[in-house]
Amino acid sequence: MTDKNEDFVLDQEEEKKLDEWFVNLMDVAFPNHERIGCPDQQILRDLACNRIASPETLDAVLTHMTECSPCCHDARTYADEYRKITEK
Repeated sequence: MTDKNEDFVLDQEEEKKLDEWFVNLMDVAFPNHERIGCPDQQILRDLACNRIASPETLDAVLTHMTECSPCCHDARTYADEYRKITEK
């Protein structure tokens, strides 16, 4: 019997599958093809690099991203780029 308090850790393959599932879910649930209400791309870059100017801006951008697949994609792309730069 497994202890309910044990930490459950995904392996790399499971984590990738979960990530793909999340991306697909966002695409279906929140397509926002017209990019209505999207913040400036620089704000998404700043978010991806942990450089948001204020708590209000962070809250507004994250709230928007919960309903906007394109912004989620953009922020993830910027975060991946930032991670590659900082890993060098």
